[in-house]
Amino acid sequence: MLVHDVVRAARLDRSAFQRLAADASRTRGGLAVVVAVAVLSTLGTGVAGLLPDDWFLQPHAPLTLAGALRHGGAHLVGFPLLSGVAYLTAFGLFGVDTGFLAVIRSFGIAYAPMGLGGLVFIPYVGAPASVLSVPWTAATMTVALSAVTRLSTGQAAACVGWAFVLMTLGFYLSGVVPG
Repeated sequence: MLVHDVVRAARLDRSAFQRLAADASRTRGGLAVVVAVAVLSTLGTGVAGLLPDDWFLQPHAPLTLAGALRHGGAHLVGFPLLSGVAYLTAFGLFGVDTGFLAVIRSFGIAYAPMGLGGLVFIPYVGAPASVLSVPWTAATMTVALSAVTRLSTGQAAACVGWAFVLMTLGFYLSGVVPG
């Protein structure tokens, strides 16, 4: 069932997000996707650091334990930050009355494309897939927010875009992403 939801979300199926938001039993599934993305992305980055530099368009430094914790933690902290900022922006600017947990459920599934970051260790394919994961995730989150809160696509895109900007800025300022 969870895999089916992830596939529908990746295809930008609005009805999947609406169904998820209405079903309180699906909260764990959405959060499980976020944890799985954090683990897969960290493992992929760790493997990439062990491979020879000439395998990649851009070499990867070996991932230390502290680096792995920082990398995985960035997903686990970034997701609620991203979700919270998008929700608060939608609430503050557009007066949405949808509950926060409904948004979290749909955003958890919408976060699945970030899992492409786990493919970074694959030469010449992994890096573009990893880069593609960010706009794809922004698109799935935009559709999710629009479907769950009944905002227009443009309004939802503004909320999600603002959340991504603040999250990225926070990561740079905290040193999670090197400048």
